[in-house]
Amino acid sequence: MNNLFSKVYFTLLVLLSSSAVNAQFSRYWSESFSTKSALLSGAVVGGYQDESSIYYNPSILSDSSVNQFSFANGLAKVDYIQYENAMGSDLDISNWESSVDPGFISLNLYPKGKYDLVWKAAFFNRSKFDNSFEEEVKFTEDVFTQIPGNEQYIGKIRTRTEYNDYWYGLGIAKFINDDLSIGISAFARYTSLRYNYEKITEIGTTSSDSALQKVAINANQLNTRGFTWRGTFKIGLNYRVNDKLRAGLTITTPSFSIFGNAAGTVNVSKVNIPNGVDGGLLPDYFYDGSSSDMNMKIRDPLSIALGLDYKLPNLRWNLTMEWFGGLKPYKMIDQEEGAVNFIKTTVVPDNGSDVLSYAAGGKSLVNIALGLEIYNENNRSILVGFKTDFDALNGFDYEDLSHLSTLENTASNFYHFSAGKSFSFLKYDVLFGLQYSISRQKNLPAFANFSSPVTLNTSNPYDLEGPIQNNMKFKGDVLILFVGLTLKN
Repeated sequence: MNNLFSKVYFTLLVLLSSSAVNAQFSRYWSESFSTKSALLSGAVVGGYQDESSIYYNPSILSDSSVNQFSFANGLAKVDYIQYENAMGSDLDISNWESSVDPGFISLNLYPKGKYDLVWKAAFFNRSKFDNSFEEEVKFTEDVFTQIPGNEQYIGKIRTRTEYNDYWYGLGIAKFINDDLSIGISAFARYTSLRYNYEKITEIGTTSSDSALQKVAINANQLNTRGFTWRGTFKIGLNYRVNDKLRAGLTITTPSFSIFGNAAGTVNVSKVNIPNGVDGGLLPDYFYDGSSSDMNMKIRDPLSIALGLDYKLPNLRWNLTMEWFGGLKPYKMIDQEEGAVNFIKTTVVPDNGSDVLSYAAGGKSLVNIALGLEIYNENNRSILVGFKTDFDALNGFDYEDLSHLSTLENTASNFYHFSAGKSFSFLKYDVLFGLQYSISRQKNLPAFANFSSPVTLNTSNPYDLEGPIQNNMKFKGDVLILFVGLTLKN
């Protein structure tokens, strides 16, 4: 029975944890820095110098010849997320989220000295995600046919995910000759994560003379929080082919872990559940576990970006492609490094040493971005862009770690469209614009099956819902308003 409980428990965790939609460490092009590069959809590796060059291609920092201080921020971000058939047929979940988008602060120094080096320091939040929802299904039905009369059926799902990835960086660049420049940037990164999930199914008898107690419960609760420090290097090259065309190359090293720590709890209750044959009760199960000082690490793959920058008198085209290597399955949170405390339990899973561990990884992929700037009079311009944002977990196989819980999203690809305007005012460069992002995905495993009439899953007698269907559809729409300000001296 312990083995059965373990399989059921981990299956539930894998299904439930898929609600962490948009967990952005599996989509590598989700960033929007509220600078010109954001309005050009990040298609700036070829030779487009702005505040975020320290991130996209540090060699382009050498184009700067003035000291600059920049502050850019998304004024507002609105997400509308919808899951069709998420809790069963025609039982949808939808949610609005609003927030302030991550900011980008940078300081550019151009000391005219012997080596003609350009220095830049920057701080920004590459990925900010905060999403939650809570839904409930409630009706009266004859769920347990072996018990006289109807029962009251309640199914609940509640989740909250917070994720932030802060970057602290220093970059340096230099012209090797009139056409070739080289640069390198180093980043220390602090990532925080909070994840809460709860799924509860209750069935209460309405007959006063029932031999069973009033309520059958199957409840699963999962809470995790942690942080990690890691480092990343970027090496960039930029080459002037001629007066109109430039080409760029950026190599981003795999991140290396410095330190990480996580803590978590898990609570499972299976109480007063009929055995489905004669109305007798299955054995009750209680499992409350917690762990602190677990090891946490988040890995980023090696990536190589190539870019072209083609400039005409009134137009400037930019194209960027970036390849990201795959990540083999690994333990993002490893319970074996921590101290597990079984607070209250009548059963310990056979593989209890991993009930609070999380698996991560990703497939290799290529993203493409295209940007266009149209120049007008008086240092004004219009910027538009498009980029793909594929999910590295789309079709990913966790292999030997597939039994662990995950923080995977719905493995949905996003597509980003941006447009805005840039102009000069006194000593400031000012920009504002919009980005619209869209995602559509279908045939996903639902979070639950609370559909009426309830068909209990006979493959597991402790389930109080129908079999999980692969009929969920995901729709994501995101709108961001940008504003940026650069002071030149």
